Amino acid sequence: MLKTAILLPKEYQNTLEFFPFLCALQEYEKHEEIHILTSNDIDCFEALPFDVSVHKVNEQDLGVIKNYKVAYRLKDIFNLDSFYNLRGDLNTLTMGKAFKAKTALSFKNSLSFLFYKETIKNSNEYAKDAPYLKLLEKYSEQNLSDYVVNNKYEDKGYFIIACDDLDFNGPYHQTLNKFISELKDKNIFLWSKETNEVHQSLVNDFDYLNYVKEVDSKFLREARGVITNHEYLAHLSRFNGQDHILWVDDLKSTQHYEHFSKPLGVMSLDELGQGVYLNGNDEDTINELEKALDLILKAFKL
Repeated sequence: MLKTAILLPKEYQNTLEFFPFLCALQEYEKHEEIHILTSNDIDCFEALPFDVSVHKVNEQDLGVIKNYKVAYRLKDIFNLDSFYNLRGDLNTLTMGKAFKAKTALSFKNSLSFLFYKETIKNSNEYAKDAPYLKLLEKYSEQNLSDYVVNNKYEDKGYFIIACDDLDFNGPYHQTLNKFISELKDKNIFLWSKETNEVHQSLVNDFDYLNYVKEVDSKFLREARGVITNHEYLAHLSRFNGQDHILWVDDLKSTQHYEHFSKPLGVMSLDELGQGVYLNGNDEDTINELEKALDLILKAFKL
């Protein structure tokens, strides 16, 4: 029975950047127990296609000596087959030894060679998920440069629209009106953190539109397609292998992950309804809202 633990970085944008690492780890080694250690809010791990145990650790409890107390408090994690330190800082140097890991790996610092079998320099690449795969590559001796997460779930045929802060009668609102009109025979669910006049208008105009207060991971991954202005949900749709459209105001602000099977489909429109649609390396210019609608329908194979 293989057992491993992974210490997440102190700061990260969201947990999705670790998903390719975790999926590759499980694919190549088949762990019975995977333990996640993090000082941040525990979120999103239920979206993984396998179970992990998540443990909250406090930053003030970490230190060269203090780590042994942390390990004692989490004694169910003792005697690990492997330990991955995705921080590589001096405060967490002794974590692998504290948990009695047979093999401990870390990003490199001035003293890491004393405590870890394998270390690599954290490259801080443009792709947020890339450095973690390289650490696993060092240990597994597998070439993971072309590795992609290739999830596919049952398609229940419904669409999810998850958008907040849309301007009433702005280009995105108008495009949603046109898109929903095209899908009279489909199940469409509308979700938002807070309702506003845009959502109320859509619900009033289309009696077959269903408003939902919550979208969990299972409900999301069984959707036929997703339109959202939440980048996290768009990347989660990529992880799930789903067709999706992400609406953004600034294309340069989007995060980049290179180990998901689907490219990010992202659309940006100005107040005149003009803009661009990017899907991986493909780029389309949008001169009018009808073109935006055509591209969305094409993305969803409608």
